[in-house]
Amino acid sequence: MRREELQQVFMNEYKLAANFCRTAYAKGGVCIYVHKCLETVSIDIENCCKGKDFEACAIKLNLNSTCIYIITTYRAPSGNFNLFINKLDTILRKLCRVSQEERAKLRESVPYVKLYRYNPKHLYPKLNGFRDNGK
Repeated sequence: MRREELQQVFMNEYKLAANFCRTAYAKGGVCIYVHKCLETVSIDIENCCKGKDFEACAIKLNLNSTCIYIITTYRAPSGNFNLFINKLDTILRKLCRVSQEERAKLRESVPYVKLYRYNPKHLYPKLNGFRDNGK
């Protein structure tokens, strides 16, 4: 679906928060719809996308004092699995980057906050189960 077509899709009570539309191939792409009462920020990750190999979009959602990142990804069955993993790893590292100074400020201001770190050692074994024919 092209961007112009996607903008014409309406769902009651929902709005388009982020999307990636491929241009080189027919069909495909990803999008995120959220309830219209939610405030979100679209995260620009389009430079990481490559049609069929890694298609993704992301948003940042603030609920009360909680910040949530939502990422939607797609890899076509003929897509390159290793490229998919590398691009996903790059995005997760970028989104989970918190400086030591920011970490200290968060702990100081909100002592009960738990900061989660991205650990690729936990992700890779799970994703390897989706590998097909070594691609």
